[in-house]
Amino acid sequence: MKKEKLIAFHIDMNIGQFTKDYLLKWIKILHKAGYNTLVWDVENNVRWETCPECVTPEAFQKIEFKEILKFASDYGFKNIPLFQTIGHCEYVMNTGKYDYLKEVPHENSKFDIHDPILLEMVKATDQYCSSNPDVFVFLNAWIDEYLELFENPEYFHLGADEAFLLGTCEKCLKHAEQTSRSNLYISHIKKLYEPLLKKGIKPIIWADMILKYNESLNELSRDVYLCDWNYYNSHKFKKIWVWGKGFVEINDLPKKTIDKFGDFIFPDKDRSKVNYYYTTDFLLKNGFKVLCAPSSSCYNDTHGAIGECVFAPHEEIHPVNCFDFSKKGIHDAEGVLLTSWSVHLHPWEMQINSIYAPGYVAKENTADFNAYEAWFLKNIFGDNAEEYLSLTRLFNPACIFSYGTNIKFGLGYGKSAKEVPLGWVNEKLKIIKDKNLIDEFLIETRSKLEDYKKALKGFKRLKNNAARNVEYLEYWIFASELMINRAKVVLVLLESCISNVQIDKNAITTLISELEVLRNKYKKLYLTMQKPFRANQITRWVFDSLLHELKSLACTKNKADIAQGD
Repeated sequence: MKKEKLIAFHIDMNIGQFTKDYLLKWIKILHKAGYNTLVWDVENNVRWETCPECVTPEAFQKIEFKEILKFASDYGFKNIPLFQTIGHCEYVMNTGKYDYLKEVPHENSKFDIHDPILLEMVKATDQYCSSNPDVFVFLNAWIDEYLELFENPEYFHLGADEAFLLGTCEKCLKHAEQTSRSNLYISHIKKLYEPLLKKGIKPIIWADMILKYNESLNELSRDVYLCDWNYYNSHKFKKIWVWGKGFVEINDLPKKTIDKFGDFIFPDKDRSKVNYYYTTDFLLKNGFKVLCAPSSSCYNDTHGAIGECVFAPHEEIHPVNCFDFSKKGIHDAEGVLLTSWSVHLHPWEMQINSIYAPGYVAKENTADFNAYEAWFLKNIFGDNAEEYLSLTRLFNPACIFSYGTNIKFGLGYGKSAKEVPLGWVNEKLKIIKDKNLIDEFLIETRSKLEDYKKALKGFKRLKNNAARNVEYLEYWIFASELMINRAKVVLVLLESCISNVQIDKNAITTLISELEVLRNKYKKLYLTMQKPFRANQITRWVFDSLLHELKSLACTKNKADIAQGD
Protein backbone atom coordinates (compact mmCIF):
# COMPACT_ATOMS: atom_id res chain seq x y z
CA MET A 1 0.00 0.00 0.00
CA LYS A 2 1.35 3.40 -1.00
CA LYS A 3 2.29 5.56 1.99
CA GLU A 4 0.17 8.69 2.39
CA LYS A 5 2.10 11.92 1.94
CA LEU A 6 1.84 14.55 4.63
CA ILE A 7 0.07 17.65 3.35
CA ALA A 8 0.54 19.93 6.34
CA PHE A 9 -0.42 23.51 7.13
CA HIS A 10 1.52 25.54 9.68
CA ILE A 11 -0.57 27.47 12.23
CA ASP A 12 1.78 30.09 13.64
CA MET A 13 0.55 31.46 16.95
CA ASN A 14 3.58 33.64 17.71
CA ILE A 15 1.79 36.83 16.65
CA GLY A 16 -1.39 35.13 15.47
CA GLN A 17 -3.44 34.79 18.64
CA PHE A 18 -6.37 33.43 16.68
CA THR A 19 -9.87 33.10 18.08
CA LYS A 20 -11.38 29.66 18.44
CA ASP A 21 -14.07 30.43 15.85
CA TYR A 22 -11.50 31.56 13.28
CA LEU A 23 -9.46 28.38 13.78
CA LEU A 24 -12.53 26.15 13.46
CA LYS A 25 -13.57 27.97 10.29
CA TRP A 26 -10.15 27.45 8.74
CA ILE A 27 -9.84 23.82 9.79
CA LYS A 28 -12.87 23.19 7.58
CA ILE A 29 -11.39 25.22 4.70
CA LEU A 30 -8.04 23.44 4.96
CA HIS A 31 -9.77 20.06 4.94
CA LYS A 32 -11.57 21.06 1.74
CA ALA A 33 -8.26 22.28 0.29
CA GLY A 34 -6.71 18.80 0.65
CA TYR A 35 -4.64 19.06 3.83
CA ASN A 36 -4.36 16.09 6.19
CA THR A 37 -2.03 17.52 8.87
CA LEU A 38 -1.87 20.63 11.04
CA VAL A 39 1.37 21.81 12.66
CA TRP A 40 0.53 23.88 15.73
CA ASP A 41 3.22 26.49 16.52
CA VAL A 42 1.57 27.29 19.85
CA GLU A 43 4.25 29.30 21.69
CA ASN A 44 2.65 31.19 24.63
CA ASN A 45 -0.99 30.86 23.59
CA VAL A 46 -1.87 27.98 25.88
CA ARG A 47 -1.85 28.26 29.67
CA TRP A 48 1.37 26.33 30.28
CA GLU A 49 2.38 25.11 33.72
CA THR A 50 6.08 24.69 32.85
CA CYS A 51 6.43 28.38 31.97
CA PRO A 52 3.35 30.22 33.26
CA GLU A 53 5.15 33.58 33.19
CA CYS A 54 5.25 33.64 29.39
CA VAL A 55 1.54 33.04 28.84
CA THR A 56 -0.39 35.77 27.01
CA PRO A 57 -3.37 37.42 28.74
CA GLU A 58 -5.89 35.66 26.49
CA ALA A 59 -4.17 32.29 26.05
CA PHE A 60 -6.37 29.22 25.61
CA GLN A 61 -7.21 27.12 28.61
CA LYS A 62 -5.96 23.59 27.93
CA ILE A 63 -9.46 22.16 27.88
CA GLU A 64 -10.50 24.69 25.22
CA PHE A 65 -7.44 24.01 23.07
CA LYS A 66 -8.08 20.27 23.33
CA GLU A 67 -11.54 20.92 21.91
CA ILE A 68 -9.92 22.58 18.88
CA LEU A 69 -7.53 19.64 18.44
CA LYS A 70 -10.44 17.20 18.67
CA PHE A 71 -12.37 19.21 16.08
CA ALA A 72 -9.36 18.90 13.74
CA SER A 73 -9.02 15.18 14.46
CA ASP A 74 -12.70 14.67 13.65
CA TYR A 75 -11.96 16.17 10.23
CA GLY A 76 -9.18 13.61 9.75
CA PHE A 77 -6.19 15.81 10.59
CA LYS A 78 -3.02 14.67 12.30
CA ASN A 79 -2.13 17.29 14.94
CA ILE A 80 1.60 17.97 15.30
CA PRO A 81 2.96 20.27 18.02
CA LEU A 82 5.82 22.63 17.12
CA PHE A 83 7.96 23.82 20.03
CA GLN A 84 11.04 25.99 19.45
CA THR A 85 13.95 24.43 21.35
CA ILE A 86 17.04 26.53 20.47
CA GLY A 87 16.21 29.95 19.03
CA HIS A 88 13.02 31.99 18.69
CA CYS A 89 12.42 31.89 22.44
CA GLU A 90 11.72 35.62 22.77
CA TYR A 91 8.41 34.95 24.46
CA VAL A 92 10.24 33.05 27.23
CA MET A 93 13.15 35.44 27.68
CA ASN A 94 10.89 38.53 27.64
CA THR A 95 9.67 37.45 31.09
CA GLY A 96 13.08 38.17 32.64
CA LYS A 97 12.91 35.02 34.75
CA TYR A 98 14.88 32.70 32.47
CA ASP A 99 17.99 34.72 31.68
CA TYR A 100 20.05 31.94 33.28
CA LEU A 101 19.10 29.71 30.29
CA LYS A 102 20.11 32.27 27.67
CA GLU A 103 23.01 32.10 25.24
CA VAL A 104 25.03 35.25 25.96
CA PRO A 105 27.64 35.88 23.22
CA HIS A 106 31.25 36.06 24.36
CA GLU A 107 33.23 39.14 23.31
CA ASN A 108 35.42 36.96 21.05
CA SER A 109 32.46 35.41 19.25
CA LYS A 110 32.30 35.72 15.48
CA PHE A 111 29.10 36.05 13.47
CA ASP A 112 28.98 34.87 9.87
CA ILE A 113 26.80 37.85 8.90
CA HIS A 114 27.95 40.76 6.74
CA ASP A 115 24.86 43.00 6.81
CA PRO A 116 25.33 45.32 9.86
CA ILE A 117 21.58 45.87 10.30
CA LEU A 118 20.87 42.13 10.25
CA LEU A 119 23.80 41.57 12.62
CA GLU A 120 22.28 43.88 15.23
CA MET A 121 18.94 42.12 14.86
CA VAL A 122 20.61 38.72 15.29
CA LYS A 123 22.49 39.84 18.41
CA ALA A 124 19.16 40.84 19.93
CA THR A 125 17.68 37.39 19.23
CA ASP A 126 16.99 35.20 22.22
CA GLN A 127 18.34 31.67 22.24
CA TYR A 128 18.88 28.83 24.71
CA CYS A 129 22.44 27.93 25.67
CA SER A 130 23.44 24.51 24.32
CA SER A 131 26.01 23.97 27.10
CA ASN A 132 23.66 24.57 30.03
CA PRO A 133 22.21 21.33 31.51
CA ASP A 134 19.33 23.30 33.05
CA VAL A 135 18.12 24.12 29.53
CA PHE A 136 17.37 20.47 28.81
CA VAL A 137 15.62 19.88 32.14
CA PHE A 138 13.40 22.87 31.34
CA LEU A 139 12.75 21.96 27.69
CA ASN A 140 12.10 18.26 28.27
CA ALA A 141 9.63 19.06 31.05
CA TRP A 142 7.82 21.39 28.66
CA ILE A 143 7.87 18.75 25.90
CA ASP A 144 6.17 16.34 28.32
CA GLU A 145 3.47 18.94 28.88
CA TYR A 146 3.02 19.25 25.09
CA LEU A 147 2.71 15.47 24.83
CA GLU A 148 -0.06 15.46 27.41
CA LEU A 149 -1.91 18.28 25.63
CA PHE A 150 -1.61 16.64 22.20
CA GLU A 151 -2.24 13.17 23.64
CA ASN A 152 1.03 11.56 22.47
CA PRO A 153 1.10 12.68 18.84
CA GLU A 154 2.67 10.64 16.06
CA TYR A 155 5.12 13.48 15.26
CA PHE A 156 6.74 16.25 17.30
CA HIS A 157 8.36 19.29 15.65
CA LEU A 158 11.29 20.56 17.73
CA GLY A 159 11.80 23.72 15.67
CA ALA A 160 15.53 24.47 15.98
CA ASP A 161 15.89 26.83 13.01
CA GLU A 162 17.80 30.11 12.77
CA ALA A 163 19.97 29.46 15.83
CA PHE A 164 22.05 32.51 14.96
CA LEU A 165 23.87 32.60 18.29
CA LEU A 166 24.94 28.94 18.20
CA GLY A 167 28.43 28.55 19.66
CA THR A 168 28.82 32.14 20.87
CA CYS A 169 28.88 31.99 24.68
CA GLU A 170 32.18 31.06 26.32
CA LYS A 171 31.31 27.37 26.89
CA CYS A 172 29.61 26.85 23.52
CA LEU A 173 32.41 28.66 21.72
CA LYS A 174 34.93 26.28 23.32
CA HIS A 175 32.80 23.25 22.32
CA ALA A 176 32.55 24.51 18.74
CA GLU A 177 36.29 25.15 18.53
CA GLN A 178 37.12 21.69 19.88
CA THR A 179 34.65 19.90 17.60
CA SER A 180 32.41 21.98 15.33
CA ARG A 181 29.26 24.06 15.43
CA SER A 182 27.62 21.13 13.65
CA ASN A 183 28.51 18.81 16.53
CA LEU A 184 27.32 21.37 19.07
CA TYR A 185 23.97 21.70 17.30
CA ILE A 186 23.41 17.95 16.98
CA SER A 187 24.42 17.39 20.61
CA HIS A 188 21.72 19.88 21.61
CA ILE A 189 19.03 18.28 19.44
CA LYS A 190 19.92 14.73 20.57
CA LYS A 191 19.06 15.57 24.17
CA LEU A 192 15.55 16.40 22.97
CA TYR A 193 14.78 13.90 20.21
CA GLU A 194 16.14 10.76 21.88
CA PRO A 195 13.43 10.78 24.63
CA LEU A 196 10.82 11.20 21.88
CA LEU A 197 12.16 8.26 19.89
CA LYS A 198 12.02 6.09 23.01
CA LYS A 199 8.32 6.95 23.24
CA GLY A 200 7.77 5.98 19.59
CA ILE A 201 7.25 9.61 18.48
CA LYS A 202 8.80 10.83 15.22
CA PRO A 203 10.87 14.01 15.73
CA ILE A 204 10.98 16.79 13.12
CA ILE A 205 13.41 19.72 12.94
CA TRP A 206 13.92 22.53 10.48
CA ALA A 207 16.84 21.72 8.17
CA ASP A 208 18.59 25.08 7.77
CA MET A 209 21.10 24.70 10.60
CA ILE A 210 22.19 21.21 9.62
CA LEU A 211 22.59 22.38 6.03
CA LYS A 212 24.66 25.38 7.09
CA TYR A 213 26.76 23.37 9.57
CA ASN A 214 26.88 19.88 8.04
CA GLU A 215 30.28 18.53 9.13
CA SER A 216 28.73 16.18 11.69
CA LEU A 217 25.68 15.25 9.62
CA ASN A 218 26.25 11.52 10.11
CA GLU A 219 25.81 11.93 13.88
CA LEU A 220 22.14 12.89 13.38
CA SER A 221 19.66 10.00 13.59
CA ARG A 222 17.93 9.11 10.32
CA ASP A 223 14.75 8.74 12.36
CA VAL A 224 14.63 12.55 12.62
CA TYR A 225 12.54 14.13 9.85
CA LEU A 226 14.17 17.18 8.28
CA CYS A 227 11.94 20.03 7.20
CA ASP A 228 13.75 21.72 4.31
CA TRP A 229 12.38 25.25 4.02
CA ASN A 230 12.78 27.32 0.90
CA TYR A 231 10.39 30.26 0.66
CA TYR A 232 11.54 31.86 -2.57
CA ASN A 233 12.80 29.51 -5.26
CA SER A 234 10.64 28.36 -8.15
CA HIS A 235 10.98 27.99 -11.89
CA LYS A 236 10.51 31.79 -12.04
CA PHE A 237 13.23 32.75 -9.56
CA LYS A 238 16.64 31.84 -10.85
CA LYS A 239 19.15 32.51 -8.07
CA ILE A 240 20.49 29.75 -5.82
CA TRP A 241 19.89 29.88 -2.08
CA VAL A 242 23.02 28.96 -0.10
CA TRP A 243 22.67 28.64 3.67
CA GLY A 244 25.01 31.11 5.35
CA LYS A 245 25.37 33.16 2.14
CA GLY A 246 21.87 34.02 0.94
CA PHE A 247 20.98 34.27 -2.74
CA VAL A 248 23.87 33.68 -5.12
CA GLU A 249 24.04 33.89 -8.90
CA ILE A 250 24.71 30.51 -10.46
CA ASN A 251 28.09 31.63 -11.82
CA ASP A 252 29.12 33.03 -8.42
CA LEU A 253 28.62 29.92 -6.30
CA PRO A 254 31.41 29.55 -3.69
CA LYS A 255 33.86 26.70 -4.20
CA LYS A 256 32.85 25.22 -0.83
CA THR A 257 29.24 25.03 -2.01
CA ILE A 258 30.21 23.45 -5.35
CA ASP A 259 32.42 20.89 -3.59
CA LYS A 260 29.66 19.87 -1.16
CA PHE A 261 26.50 20.26 -3.22
CA GLY A 262 27.65 20.57 -6.85
CA ASP A 263 26.31 17.18 -7.97
CA PHE A 264 22.88 18.10 -6.58
CA ILE A 265 22.78 21.65 -7.96
CA PHE A 266 23.84 20.40 -11.41
CA PRO A 267 22.35 16.90 -11.78
CA ASP A 268 23.40 16.64 -15.45
CA LYS A 269 27.05 16.20 -16.35
CA ASP A 270 26.95 19.08 -18.84
CA ARG A 271 25.45 21.35 -16.14
CA SER A 272 22.65 22.35 -18.49
CA LYS A 273 20.02 21.91 -15.78
CA VAL A 274 19.93 23.70 -12.41
CA ASN A 275 18.19 22.11 -9.43
CA TYR A 276 16.98 24.95 -7.18
CA TYR A 277 15.81 22.43 -4.56
CA TYR A 278 19.20 20.75 -4.35
CA THR A 279 19.18 20.72 -0.54
CA THR A 280 16.20 18.35 -0.51
CA ASP A 281 18.01 15.92 -2.78
CA PHE A 282 21.19 16.22 -0.72
CA LEU A 283 19.31 15.27 2.46
CA LEU A 284 17.44 12.44 0.74
CA LYS A 285 20.69 11.05 -0.65
CA ASN A 286 22.09 11.08 2.89
CA GLY A 287 19.27 8.85 4.08
CA PHE A 288 16.95 11.37 5.76
CA LYS A 289 13.20 11.61 5.58
CA VAL A 290 12.40 15.09 4.27
CA LEU A 291 9.42 17.41 4.25
CA CYS A 292 9.51 20.33 1.80
CA ALA A 293 8.37 23.64 3.28
CA PRO A 294 7.31 26.50 1.00
CA SER A 295 5.61 29.61 2.39
CA SER A 296 2.49 31.67 1.76
CA SER A 297 3.68 34.53 4.01
CA CYS A 298 7.24 35.11 5.20
CA TYR A 299 10.10 37.50 5.76
CA ASN A 300 11.07 38.39 2.24
CA ASP A 301 14.44 39.64 1.07
CA THR A 302 13.93 39.12 -2.65
CA HIS A 303 13.17 41.62 -5.39
CA GLY A 304 14.43 44.50 -3.25
CA ALA A 305 11.88 43.95 -0.49
CA ILE A 306 12.86 44.05 3.16
CA GLY A 307 10.06 42.18 4.84
CA GLU A 308 6.57 42.02 3.36
CA CYS A 309 3.87 44.63 3.10
CA VAL A 310 1.67 44.16 6.18
CA PHE A 311 -1.47 44.56 4.09
CA ALA A 312 -0.79 41.92 1.42
CA PRO A 313 1.49 38.88 0.85
CA HIS A 314 4.04 38.91 -1.98
CA GLU A 315 1.98 37.15 -4.65
CA GLU A 316 4.73 37.35 -7.26
CA ILE A 317 6.73 34.88 -5.16
CA HIS A 318 4.55 32.77 -2.87
CA PRO A 319 2.01 30.93 -5.06
CA VAL A 320 4.60 29.63 -7.52
CA ASN A 321 7.00 28.73 -4.71
CA CYS A 322 4.20 26.83 -2.94
CA PHE A 323 3.30 25.01 -6.16
CA ASP A 324 6.82 24.07 -7.25
CA PHE A 325 8.16 23.06 -3.85
CA SER A 326 4.97 21.14 -3.03
CA LYS A 327 5.52 19.17 -6.21
CA LYS A 328 9.04 18.34 -5.04
CA GLY A 329 7.80 17.27 -1.60
CA ILE A 330 4.96 15.12 -2.91
CA HIS A 331 6.90 13.50 -5.75
CA ASP A 332 10.27 12.91 -4.08
CA ALA A 333 9.98 13.37 -0.30
CA GLU A 334 7.61 12.66 2.60
CA GLY A 335 5.29 15.53 1.76
CA VAL A 336 4.77 19.25 2.31
CA LEU A 337 4.58 21.64 5.24
CA LEU A 338 3.24 24.96 3.99
CA THR A 339 4.32 27.70 6.40
CA SER A 340 2.48 30.94 7.05
CA TRP A 341 4.28 33.31 9.43
CA SER A 342 1.75 35.41 11.31
CA VAL A 343 4.24 38.17 12.17
CA HIS A 344 3.49 39.56 8.70
CA LEU A 345 -0.19 40.00 9.65
CA HIS A 346 -1.70 38.70 6.41
CA PRO A 347 -5.12 37.10 6.86
CA TRP A 348 -5.21 33.56 5.51
CA GLU A 349 -8.03 34.74 3.23
CA MET A 350 -5.39 36.71 1.29
CA GLN A 351 -3.07 33.69 0.99
CA ILE A 352 -5.51 31.34 -0.72
CA ASN A 353 -3.64 31.20 -4.05
CA SER A 354 -0.72 29.68 -2.14
CA ILE A 355 -2.77 27.68 0.34
CA TYR A 356 -4.65 25.70 -2.29
CA ALA A 357 -1.48 24.68 -4.18
CA PRO A 358 -0.31 21.60 -2.17
CA GLY A 359 -3.69 19.87 -2.24
CA TYR A 360 -4.01 20.49 -5.96
CA VAL A 361 -0.53 19.08 -6.62
CA ALA A 362 -1.36 15.97 -4.59
CA LYS A 363 -4.35 15.26 -6.86
CA GLU A 364 -3.08 16.60 -10.20
CA ASN A 365 0.55 15.57 -9.99
CA THR A 366 1.37 16.09 -13.66
CA ALA A 367 -0.17 19.57 -14.01
CA ASP A 368 1.96 22.69 -14.38
CA PHE A 369 1.64 26.02 -12.60
CA ASN A 370 -0.43 27.63 -15.35
CA ALA A 371 -2.95 24.81 -15.12
CA TYR A 372 -3.07 25.26 -11.35
CA GLU A 373 -3.77 28.98 -11.55
CA ALA A 374 -6.51 28.43 -14.15
CA TRP A 375 -8.09 25.82 -11.86
CA PHE A 376 -7.71 28.08 -8.83
CA LEU A 377 -9.46 31.05 -10.46
CA LYS A 378 -12.34 29.00 -11.79
CA ASN A 379 -12.75 27.00 -8.57
CA ILE A 380 -12.60 30.00 -6.23
CA PHE A 381 -14.26 32.83 -8.20
CA GLY A 382 -15.84 31.36 -11.33
CA ASP A 383 -15.21 32.45 -14.92
CA ASN A 384 -13.49 35.67 -16.06
CA ALA A 385 -11.38 36.19 -12.93
CA GLU A 386 -7.95 36.20 -14.60
CA GLU A 387 -7.30 39.80 -13.55
CA TYR A 388 -7.06 38.67 -9.93
CA LEU A 389 -3.51 37.39 -10.49
CA SER A 390 -2.07 40.61 -11.89
CA LEU A 391 -3.90 42.79 -9.37
CA THR A 392 -2.60 40.89 -6.33
CA ARG A 393 0.95 41.41 -7.60
CA LEU A 394 0.70 45.22 -7.49
CA PHE A 395 1.34 45.45 -3.74
CA ASN A 396 4.93 44.25 -3.31
CA PRO A 397 7.51 45.68 -3.10
CA ALA A 398 5.55 48.35 -1.25
CA CYS A 399 6.14 51.94 -0.20
CA ILE A 400 8.03 52.61 3.03
CA PHE A 401 6.25 52.39 6.41
CA SER A 402 4.15 49.49 5.19
CA TYR A 403 6.57 46.66 5.99
CA GLY A 404 6.18 44.63 9.16
CA THR A 405 9.83 44.54 10.08
CA ASN A 406 11.79 46.21 12.85
CA ILE A 407 14.66 47.23 10.58
CA LYS A 408 15.16 49.89 7.91
CA PHE A 409 11.91 51.67 7.11
CA GLY A 410 9.31 49.26 8.36
CA LEU A 411 6.89 49.74 11.23
CA GLY A 412 9.18 48.79 14.08
CA TYR A 413 7.55 45.65 15.50
CA GLY A 414 8.72 42.05 15.40
CA LYS A 415 8.32 38.54 16.83
CA SER A 416 9.13 39.84 20.31
CA ALA A 417 5.71 41.57 20.18
CA LYS A 418 7.02 44.67 21.94
CA GLU A 419 5.27 48.02 21.58
CA VAL A 420 6.49 50.44 18.92
CA PRO A 421 7.55 53.89 20.20
CA LEU A 422 5.29 56.67 18.94
CA GLY A 423 8.39 58.48 17.68
CA TRP A 424 9.45 55.54 15.47
CA VAL A 425 8.42 57.13 12.15
CA ASN A 426 9.99 60.45 13.10
CA GLU A 427 13.33 58.76 13.78
CA LYS A 428 13.20 56.96 10.43
CA LEU A 429 12.36 60.19 8.59
CA LYS A 430 15.50 61.76 10.06
CA ILE A 431 17.57 58.85 8.69
CA ILE A 432 15.91 59.16 5.27
CA LYS A 433 16.74 62.88 5.22
CA ASP A 434 20.32 62.37 6.42
CA LYS A 435 20.90 59.73 3.71
CA ASN A 436 19.41 61.91 0.96
CA LEU A 437 16.76 59.31 0.14
CA ILE A 438 13.78 61.67 -0.01
CA ASP A 439 13.68 62.13 -3.79
CA GLU A 440 14.14 58.40 -4.41
CA PHE A 441 11.27 57.50 -2.08
CA LEU A 442 9.02 60.25 -3.47
CA ILE A 443 9.40 58.87 -7.01
CA GLU A 444 8.88 55.31 -5.82
CA THR A 445 5.82 56.15 -3.70
CA ARG A 446 4.11 58.18 -6.43
CA SER A 447 4.49 55.21 -8.78
CA LYS A 448 3.19 52.77 -6.17
CA LEU A 449 0.20 55.02 -5.45
CA GLU A 450 -0.93 54.60 -9.05
CA ASP A 451 -0.57 50.82 -8.68
CA TYR A 452 -2.75 50.84 -5.56
CA LYS A 453 -5.43 52.92 -7.30
CA LYS A 454 -5.38 50.48 -10.19
CA ALA A 455 -5.73 47.58 -7.75
CA LEU A 456 -8.73 49.16 -6.04
CA LYS A 457 -10.60 49.68 -9.31
CA GLY A 458 -9.75 46.19 -10.51
CA PHE A 459 -10.83 44.39 -7.34
CA LYS A 460 -14.11 46.29 -7.22
CA ARG A 461 -14.74 45.24 -10.79
CA LEU A 462 -13.91 41.60 -9.96
CA LYS A 463 -16.22 41.67 -6.97
CA ASN A 464 -19.12 42.71 -9.19
CA ASN A 465 -18.40 39.85 -11.62
CA ALA A 466 -17.37 37.03 -9.27
CA ALA A 467 -19.71 34.06 -9.05
CA ARG A 468 -18.67 33.17 -5.48
CA ASN A 469 -16.26 33.88 -2.62
CA VAL A 470 -16.55 37.65 -2.94
CA GLU A 471 -15.42 37.94 0.70
CA TYR A 472 -11.88 37.12 -0.45
CA LEU A 473 -12.02 40.05 -2.84
CA GLU A 474 -13.25 42.33 -0.07
CA TYR A 475 -9.99 41.72 1.79
CA TRP A 476 -8.05 42.89 -1.28
CA ILE A 477 -10.31 45.91 -1.72
CA PHE A 478 -9.61 46.94 1.85
CA ALA A 479 -5.88 46.32 1.37
CA SER A 480 -6.00 48.63 -1.67
CA GLU A 481 -7.70 51.35 0.36
CA LEU A 482 -5.12 50.97 3.11
CA MET A 483 -2.21 51.21 0.69
CA ILE A 484 -3.64 54.24 -1.14
CA ASN A 485 -3.89 56.04 2.18
CA ARG A 486 -0.46 54.78 3.27
CA ALA A 487 1.17 56.10 0.10
CA LYS A 488 -0.53 59.50 0.51
CA VAL A 489 0.65 59.71 4.12
CA VAL A 490 4.21 58.78 3.12
CA LEU A 491 4.23 61.46 0.39
CA VAL A 492 3.15 64.17 2.84
CA LEU A 493 5.70 63.08 5.44
CA LEU A 494 8.50 62.97 2.87
CA GLU A 495 7.54 66.37 1.46
CA SER A 496 7.51 67.80 4.99
CA CYS A 497 11.23 67.02 5.15
CA ILE A 498 11.93 69.38 2.24
CA SER A 499 12.37 72.93 3.51
CA ASN A 500 10.94 74.77 0.50
CA VAL A 501 7.82 72.63 0.06
CA GLN A 502 4.58 74.01 1.53
CA ILE A 503 2.22 71.41 2.94
CA ASP A 504 -1.49 72.14 2.83
CA LYS A 505 -2.76 71.84 6.41
CA ASN A 506 -6.21 70.83 5.11
CA ALA A 507 -4.59 67.91 3.29
CA ILE A 508 -2.95 66.81 6.56
CA THR A 509 -6.24 67.05 8.44
CA THR A 510 -8.00 65.02 5.74
CA LEU A 511 -5.31 62.32 5.86
CA ILE A 512 -5.54 62.10 9.65
CA SER A 513 -9.30 61.66 9.40
CA GLU A 514 -8.96 58.98 6.69
CA LEU A 515 -6.26 57.16 8.65
CA GLU A 516 -8.37 57.10 11.82
CA VAL A 517 -11.36 55.70 9.91
CA LEU A 518 -9.16 53.01 8.36
CA ARG A 519 -7.63 52.26 11.76
CA ASN A 520 -11.06 51.59 13.24
CA LYS A 521 -12.10 49.44 10.29
CA TYR A 522 -8.82 47.50 10.48
CA LYS A 523 -9.25 46.81 14.20
CA LYS A 524 -12.82 45.67 13.63
CA LEU A 525 -11.62 43.25 10.93
CA TYR A 526 -8.80 41.85 13.06
CA LEU A 527 -11.15 41.31 15.98
CA THR A 528 -12.89 38.71 13.79
CA MET A 529 -9.60 36.76 13.58
CA GLN A 530 -7.51 37.64 16.62
CA LYS A 531 -8.26 37.84 20.32
CA PRO A 532 -8.86 41.43 21.55
CA PHE A 533 -5.46 41.94 23.23
CA ARG A 534 -3.56 41.06 20.07
CA ALA A 535 -5.99 42.73 17.64
CA ASN A 536 -5.56 46.00 19.53
CA GLN A 537 -1.79 45.57 19.70
CA ILE A 538 -1.50 44.87 15.96
CA THR A 539 -3.61 47.93 15.23
CA ARG A 540 -1.26 50.10 17.30
CA TRP A 541 1.79 48.69 15.49
CA VAL A 542 0.36 49.38 12.05
CA PHE A 543 -1.13 52.84 12.59
CA ASP A 544 -0.12 54.73 15.69
CA SER A 545 3.41 55.94 14.97
CA LEU A 546 2.20 57.26 11.61
CA LEU A 547 -0.82 58.95 13.18
CA HIS A 548 1.42 60.48 15.82
CA GLU A 549 3.75 61.91 13.19
CA LEU A 550 0.89 63.31 11.12
CA LYS A 551 -0.70 64.95 14.16
CA SER A 552 2.67 66.40 15.18
CA LEU A 553 3.05 67.79 11.67
CA ALA A 554 -0.44 69.29 11.79
CA CYS A 555 0.33 70.89 15.16
CA THR A 556 3.59 72.34 13.85
CA LYS A 557 1.80 73.67 10.77
CA ASN A 558 -0.88 75.35 12.91
CA LYS A 559 1.75 77.03 15.08
CA ALA A 560 3.58 78.26 11.97
CA ASP A 561 0.36 79.65 10.49
CA ILE A 562 -0.48 81.48 13.75
CA ALA A 563 3.01 82.96 13.84
CA GLN A 564 2.52 84.23 10.28
CA GLY A 565 -0.88 85.67 11.14
CA ASP A 566 -2.96 83.24 9.03
